[in-house]
Amino acid sequence: MGKAATGSGKTLAYGIPLLESLVSEPDSSKPIGIIFTPTRELAQQVTQHLKKLGQLVIKKSKFAILPLTGGLSIQKQERLLKYENSARIVVATPGRFLELIEKNLDLIPRFAHINTLVLDEADRLLQDGHFEEFEKILKLLGSSRKSFNKIGWQTMIFSATFSLNLFSKLVTMSWKSLKKDENEMEQVLKHLMQKIRFKSKPVIVDTNSEEKIKSQIRESLIECGPMERDLYSYYFLSLYPGTTLIFCNSIDSVKKLCAYLNNLKVDAFQIHSSMTQKNRLRNLEKYLLRSAQNSSQNKATVLVASDVAARGLDIPGIKHVVHYHLPRTADTYIHRSGRTARAGNEGVSVMICSPEEAMGPLRKLRKMLADNTVDEEITKHKKWQNEVPLLPIESDIVNELKERSTLASELADHQLALTSINKEDSWMQQAAQDLGVDIDSDEEFADLKKSKKQNKAMDKTEAKRVKAYLNQLLSRPIRKDRRQKYLTGGFVNLADNLVKKRGHDSIIGHAKVDALETLKNKKRRN
Repeated sequence: MGKAATGSGKTLAYGIPLLESLVSEPDSSKPIGIIFTPTRELAQQVTQHLKKLGQLVIKKSKFAILPLTGGLSIQKQERLLKYENSARIVVATPGRFLELIEKNLDLIPRFAHINTLVLDEADRLLQDGHFEEFEKILKLLGSSRKSFNKIGWQTMIFSATFSLNLFSKLVTMSWKSLKKDENEMEQVLKHLMQKIRFKSKPVIVDTNSEEKIKSQIRESLIECGPMERDLYSYYFLSLYPGTTLIFCNSIDSVKKLCAYLNNLKVDAFQIHSSMTQKNRLRNLEKYLLRSAQNSSQNKATVLVASDVAARGLDIPGIKHVVHYHLPRTADTYIHRSGRTARAGNEGVSVMICSPEEAMGPLRKLRKMLADNTVDEEITKHKKWQNEVPLLPIESDIVNELKERSTLASELADHQLALTSINKEDSWMQQAAQDLGVDIDSDEEFADLKKSKKQNKAMDKTEAKRVKAYLNQLLSRPIRKDRRQKYLTGGFVNLADNLVKKRGHDSIIGHAKVDALETLKNKKRRN
């Protein structure tokens, strides 16, 4: 069992031994190992890392390392499995792998010959609701392996979070605490051994037992009203441009926030579980391309995601992670925050929450993250509020952004409502055509459609007017202090700063600022 901080190189810890086995194994048709991951994106990423690492090893066999995930053509995957020397190392999601071996029973004895079984992000794989498919795979491969008298394979388990408490929902107000003589990893081990039948007690390698959020991540908090999350997300992106990953708890929120930011001329892309695998990968590629272009111009590039991107994804150069909603569990918070500060770099993790959340779920989150990190007596008297500094908010800039934010939000609601109505229209028309019914006679549907349009969607003229006015506002620069009438007046000569390019790129009268440095300086002053 290997436990290490996010971005510390866990893929290499199991990838290098597997590639070494690939070189040393004389039988080029025999599978070496299977790597299971909880998400399709992580499986694709692990595959790319291993191919890059072993490019000389797999030079003669293009499909020696093969990803088998849902969302992609199963017929193509079946065809690739028939190629000579293919699938010696398989990176798979349990659902698609089970579907393939149940469809073609000849694959069961083939993969039962493996020497190594790897569970990446194992805590997620073994949670209730995710484990049934994996358990079936173990039984099928295990029984086939017994038939040719082969000893068991080596099981390797990796994650950044092995903690019973971290999996509990933050909205509930109780959680299990360890007794004084109990070791957390021992308890987790007992839990895992109920799920996976180890032949002997596994070796535990814990490289970060004293910290759950690694020290290179600077955490911060923005307190705002429940309906002001959009506004403060825009404020953060305006003041601190750069590569930002924003996590939302629902797919609807991802869609709305992405449309909202695009209306504000912020380059934003979305990935969520309702998208096809092809579209997710395409949007990731678009995000990476645009972030490379925007980095030289110091512009914000945003990826808005549901928790499908929280586990294991190594997206290069993420400077900021923003939690648009507080995560539902503490382990999700750790994995979300771990998308920044990868490979020894530093990064920022910002939570946006209402005062009610701060006193409930956030308090519980901080207590869970503090557990077992320091001496018990210190933890008991430690105030979680002091651990997470509030991000400094400049009210004059927030006020400048409010009108833009309101218009962008109205437009986003209109765009999503229109998309929803159009989808419903096409579905109803197809259904009516199949049944031979006149759709115009369905008054109930017409009323529902009219109600939806009245609630969310504007008419075309109104939408054009709002968009034109928003674009007019966006064409004006943001001013830090509206009270200063002339660019050359006041304590700061704004004209001089503009000419010499000393100030902020998008906010006149403001110095260039960096979120990481702002939080570092605040900690020094405290």
